[in-house]
Amino acid sequence: MATSFKYIDRGKMARAVLLPGWATDYHIFDKLDIAYNYLVPNVIDIDDFFACLARNLEWADATLIGWSFGGILGAHFMAKHPDLIKKAVFIGVKNGYSAGEIGRMKKYVETDIKAYLDGFYRKCFRGNNSADIDWFNSDLKKRYLKNPDTGALIRQLDFLKDNPLPEERLIGYVGRIKFAHGANDAIVNIQEAASVKENLPGVVFNRLEGVGHPAFLHPDFGFMV
Repeated sequence: MATSFKYIDRGKMARAVLLPGWATDYHIFDKLDIAYNYLVPNVIDIDDFFACLARNLEWADATLIGWSFGGILGAHFMAKHPDLIKKAVFIGVKNGYSAGEIGRMKKYVETDIKAYLDGFYRKCFRGNNSADIDWFNSDLKKRYLKNPDTGALIRQLDFLKDNPLPEERLIGYVGRIKFAHGANDAIVNIQEAASVKENLPGVVFNRLEGVGHPAFLHPDFGFMV
């Protein structure tokens, strides 16, 4: 299924592209309340994602907010099309994923995808407050587990394996980039994530206390953006 986007007019002046993490969709941002209208993906197909997003960005002042897989994807888009992105916030990302890491994930996905995703979601929200966990479990988790697209998820994992964070191509845009990371992140260790500062001198790296992998749920995230 080809990539497609949806524009959500929230009556704001500024516009943001929201890119969700692996095994989620744009509804993971439903609790996010920031002063932007949103451009969100209905479907992400790695083969045509970059061209489709570029076609949908008819303005050059967009803010890009990418979480986890969506952060890596967004970083590659910014490296390809820096003229279309005013600034970017990458949440819960690290430099790259090894073939071993991705191989293990693919094995679990192919063996029992629903059982693996159930554990993955619990790990994602480890460290978040009970209200965040209850919100996710009450609706989104059930939807995500109902009929996961194994093929699409595996293609996204292959993208992560083959495409580390493009740090060298982002050096010239450091002043337009921020990183945010949950102090309690059980998916991407914060010490590992903070190493981006070594390769991107001067980049802003925000440590957000009291949240896990979905650090955009922190009450101060909107102020940071």
